Amino acid sequence: MSHHYWLKQVKEAMQLELQEIGLMAQLAQQLPTAAMRMQVIGKIAEEAVEANTWNSIYASFEGMYGPGFYNQETATQK
Repeated sequence: MSHHYWLKQVKEAMQLELQEIGLMAQLAQQLPTAAMRMQVIGKIAEEAVEANTWNSIYASFEGMYGPGFYNQETATQK
């Protein structure tokens, strides 16, 4: 698996987590009771931790294409 493909998959995982958070937020807005909303908000919090993990991984390698890959062009631009 190429490093570029690996980083693309990390970004897709992050985007999926963020989409799930958005959908669950819409659901929470429509729920009739605070208890039901609390359960969904708890799940949103769990998904936010996962999205943050993917985002941290992505941020660590953004501009490099993946672990162990040194992109001289990007490194000299910084």
